[in-house]
Amino acid sequence: MSDLNDNSLNINFLKESVLKRLCESLDKANNKGWRKLGEIVKSDKRFKVSLDDMDMCSLKALEADGSPSRSLLKLIGDQGCMVGELVEFLQIVGHTDALQCLKPPGIQILVQPQSVAVIAGHNLRLSCYAVGASHVQFQWFKKTEEVHNSSSPDLVFSPVRLKDAGFYILQRQFVQ
Repeated sequence: MSDLNDNSLNINFLKESVLKRLCESLDKANNKGWRKLGEIVKSDKRFKVSLDDMDMCSLKALEADGSPSRSLLKLIGDQGCMVGELVEFLQIVGHTDALQCLKPPGIQILVQPQSVAVIAGHNLRLSCYAVGASHVQFQWFKKTEEVHNSSSPDLVFSPVRLKDAGFYILQRQFVQ
C-alpha cells in the first residue's frame, strides 16, 4: 500500500495502479519518456544506470507485457530511489503526465449537501461526506460569510430561525 504524500516511500512500493499509469505514460512518450528519465538518473551520482542497463530496459518492449519504464523504475527502486527523487527527475525531464500519476488523489465527495426548505422552529442538518488521501477539513459559509463554529461536515440548526434563511456553501480542503 502506498501513500503518494510520502516522498520518502521507495518507488518499488507504489501501488500497482499508480505504477501501471506511470509506466504507460513513460513508455508512450518519445523525447520525455523512460529513456530520457534514464539519462537524467544516470547523471545522478546516487544511482547507477549503465548503458547495458538501458539496453536491457529497451529489450523489455519486445516482451508481450514488457515495459522499459517498469524495468528502469525497478532498477532504480532496488537502489533506493524514493518517490520524492523520482518526482525531481520527472520535473527535470518535464514529463507532466508522469508527474500527474504521482500526485495524491483529490477529495472525493460521497454525499453532497442537499437544498432544503424548512419551517422555522424545526431542526435541520445539512451534511456532506468527503474522503481524501489525507485529512479533509470543512468550513461552512452563509453566502460569503464564514459560519462561526462550523468546521465539521454537518451544519446543524436546532431549531431553525428566520435569520438562518439563506444560501449555504461548504468549502473542503486537504490538511497535510
